[in-house]
Amino acid sequence: TVIRLIMLYKKDIKELLAKGVRILLSVITGVLMAGMLFLPVIMFFTGASRFSVGQPFHLFYSVPYYGQLPGVIISGIWRDAGLHLGVTVPAVITVFLMFADRKKNMFLIILLAFCCLITVLPIGGRMMNGMSYPTNRWAFAFALLCAYILANQWESMLSLNAREWRMILVCSIVYYCLCFVFDDSRSGAVLAVLPLFFISLMIIGQNISLTGSVKEILILAIVIACIFNTSFWTFSPGEENFVSTFKESGNIWDIWSANDTSAMKILVKEEYPRYSGVSLTKNANMNAGISNTQYYWSISNPYVNKYRMDLEMREPAFYDFEGYDDRTTPNTLAGVGYFVVKTNENKGIPYGYELMDEVDVGKDPEKSLSELKQELQAEELSEAQIRKVTESLNQYYSVYENNYSLPLGYVYDSFIPETKWEEMNPVQKQEAELTAAYIDSPVDGLKEFAGDDNDYQIPYTTEYGDEINRTETGYVTTSDDVQLTFNLPEQRENCETYLEIKGLDFKGTPEYDLYFGKGDVDPRDLYNKTNWRLLPIDDQISILRHKIRWEPIVDEFPVTVSSSAGVEKSLKFVPPDARFSSGRHDYIINMGYKEEAISALTLTFPKRGVYSVDSFNVYSIPMGDEYAGKVERLKSSSLDNIQLETDKLSGDIQLDTAGVLCVAIPYSKGWRAYVDGKEEAVICVNEHYIGAALERGYHKVEFSYDTPYKKQGLIMSFIGILLFICILLFERRGGSRA
Repeated sequence: TVIRLIMLYKKDIKELLAKGVRILLSVITGVLMAGMLFLPVIMFFTGASRFSVGQPFHLFYSVPYYGQLPGVIISGIWRDAGLHLGVTVPAVITVFLMFADRKKNMFLIILLAFCCLITVLPIGGRMMNGMSYPTNRWAFAFALLCAYILANQWESMLSLNAREWRMILVCSIVYYCLCFVFDDSRSGAVLAVLPLFFISLMIIGQNISLTGSVKEILILAIVIACIFNTSFWTFSPGEENFVSTFKESGNIWDIWSANDTSAMKILVKEEYPRYSGVSLTKNANMNAGISNTQYYWSISNPYVNKYRMDLEMREPAFYDFEGYDDRTTPNTLAGVGYFVVKTNENKGIPYGYELMDEVDVGKDPEKSLSELKQELQAEELSEAQIRKVTESLNQYYSVYENNYSLPLGYVYDSFIPETKWEEMNPVQKQEAELTAAYIDSPVDGLKEFAGDDNDYQIPYTTEYGDEINRTETGYVTTSDDVQLTFNLPEQRENCETYLEIKGLDFKGTPEYDLYFGKGDVDPRDLYNKTNWRLLPIDDQISILRHKIRWEPIVDEFPVTVSSSAGVEKSLKFVPPDARFSSGRHDYIINMGYKEEAISALTLTFPKRGVYSVDSFNVYSIPMGDEYAGKVERLKSSSLDNIQLETDKLSGDIQLDTAGVLCVAIPYSKGWRAYVDGKEEAVICVNEHYIGAALERGYHKVEFSYDTPYKKQGLIMSFIGILLFICILLFERRGGSRA
């Protein structure tokens, strides 16, 4: 907009400023009118954890990024930074043509240069993504500009003079060579469309005796062929197969209705059940009206994320997580009463959960059996045929009930002061919450938590092969998929076992650097120039090309941990430079509860490189009577007769002593608490739940939620509407005078 204003009114500063002010006033009016939605969302967005994650700044993208640029222009296939273009050949030709008359087309040339600048610099991608990670999902605007250039230059393209034709020919040859020179642009999708440049030049050339309408039809056919080419290589199952990431439209309802929520509805008849599990269907519980621990939304609650960071949860993303990594205590404190898994994934069930039943939530086979009868023209089907059909439709879930579940609201009679909280390790914090509440400031009548002398850590010894080397800052691996084993000499039964990784970071190593790099990437000198000379020349060339095209930033990769008891889990580590990084480096992987003792844990480093690790710790949490006793004490005073409504929760409670009520619903600034009809302060309990201080006796408690900044947003919308009416009246008055 600024560029266009300058180009149109560069000789009339007064008019330029007048137009600019008018546009700015319109923008402000539009934003104000949308205030009732815009203000609450933008305020929540700026306070979300995802927005606060800072990523390292890079002046340029990696070499492969720039190597893909020539090809992505016409193919649309892209693997880095989210850039998808797929511009048709005639549009590229008109971009070349526009430089033949630079004075006439200066505005479009400047816009094109501006888009190119944003594309080639990471800071441009950041600006177009709200200053978060660099991404070029804005490129639809770039493609739109190219389409406009094609429309603008259409007539000129069909009536070229000799000089213009030669210029386009030279540009096409140069572009053709660039696509061949760069490995990342030399793909089948690019090679399939490159000949269309020269076919188009033949069509629009002066020496071809074609009428204008025939030329237009042929160029339009070229446009359609380019669209088909981009679509084929992007979506075809034999090529990029992007279509495989979609859901089949005919199966959407089955996926949405036949899942873990269906199992809960069939087996559990409670009014307000809450469950956790493994492989939960994202957001299906919202449709089913059942509460679970799964979360998948773009903007997340910062209080929940602070809690998850303090407990070093295995799932790294703030906006996408399944629960509490099957940890017994956090699930119980969250009011989880059930655990749901697909029947073939029932490993790592938390302590205290007993199998209720298995249930088949698959499709009804009657329709499929009827179709099979018609296909075979048979009145009856054999048992084998029926079994084959039903087995493909079966989808079994196992539902486990928590024998030590807590209600939605429970009461603490002691609190953890901030000084003690900060001194605890993550497992101590987690287990302490079974006894006392962590709150920001003391509450009258509550005793102070005495502390937990048990740090839950157990000793271990490490064992690894030649491809791993221990350093002062971590571990160096010289090949992929190498293993580090933690042997546990103090084998403990009836425990939940965790592996903690503190300060995890990663810097990959190209294979070339093993032979010619510094010793820090190959401390044992397993790779050297002598070994390099022994490699076949083809391998040397391949390793050298990989070094030239080295991409240091990895989006994510799995660090796998397995136990001697047969449980295996993966930590999807997202490095700080990656697009969806949460900035986290500390993680705990729960290897599950087992009655028998676990003798060893094995960690697999998936990629060659330098792993920075501050420390490893193994935790063993005893389960049994002590855990059950703590849960029973919390349950002894709980919120009864709970009523849940939209933005409202109420119930009543009887207390023998003063305490803090904790309700396992995420805290945010929009909550208000009323005790016996009187408004009281809402307390953030255990970093992320709502709560209120209660005195001894009987109380009626109510929590209500009002979206923060909603009222201010309504005022903004009212002002915006008034301003809009004033603008309309002013313009109508100005028009009548004219």
